[in-house]
Amino acid sequence: MTLPMPSPNPSLPAVPARRPRRPRRGAWAGRRAWALLLALPLLLAAVACGSSGGAVVVSRSNPQTQMGFGVRMAQQGLWSEALFRFEQAYRGMPDDYRVINNLAVAYEATGRFDEALESYQKALQMAPDSRDLRRNYARFVEFYQSFRPQPAQAQEDGAEDGNGGGGAPPTGS
Repeated sequence: MTLPMPSPNPSLPAVPARRPRRPRRGAWAGRRAWALLLALPLLLAAVACGSSGGAVVVSRSNPQTQMGFGVRMAQQGLWSEALFRFEQAYRGMPDDYRVINNLAVAYEATGRFDEALESYQKALQMAPDSRDLRRNYARFVEFYQSFRPQPAQAQEDGAEDGNGGGGAPPTGS
């Protein structure tokens, strides 16, 4: 029996002391020890492989896995990694318009606009009725037209640079 602790305030009743906890001994304690022993080689293997801060090993053989991992990387804003994963998925599924659409989005996010345009056009040939694909392409074209100089602007820029603003190019006479 443990003695109650005296109360600091004499008007309050005494508080019974807590009994110290004993370590668990039983079937579960043994199972925990075995689980730790079995998990230790897996932990050591992960450290030996050089996995760093949350790195995840993804199978290169499964295009669906590559696609899913690429989508997760894109959602986190890791566009170079997403692009790499979508390229891996494309190698396994070159006829899937969703892979090509994701490639186009990744190309666009990494600033490779000409490749994005080609990928969007290729995906649209495969699936012209895809609402998501058409929406992505429409947004890209709207941006791309404002980004890329128009043919009339290119001629004006060329006229200012090369001809001093004159109309037709000089002839040999």
